[in-house]
Amino acid sequence: MKKTLTTTLAAATALILSVSAQAGAGDKKDWFEKADTNKDGKIDMAEFKAAKGDKMDEAKLAEKFAKMDADSDGNLTMEECKAKHDDKDADDKKAE
Repeated sequence: MKKTLTTTLAAATALILSVSAQAGAGDKKDWFEKADTNKDGKIDMAEFKAAKGDKMDEAKLAEKFAKMDADSDGNLTMEECKAKHDDKDADDKKAE
């Protein structure tokens, strides 16, 4: 009985974590698609600035964009945005 309960709890936890991860990935994709206003599959600095709004000053915005722009081409791809979020998630886990 105890083994069955433990197995059930472990399966339920795995399911919840999986659903949470998928929801987070969808949020990032939704943000990217909204920010990519010209629908070219990339976010340039103007789109990034518009998406971030008044949340950041110009210097911090430019710094964040440059850090995310791994290939320094002046555009952010979905992969670059995802990599930045994955790095942030890893840093958050280390801090816990």
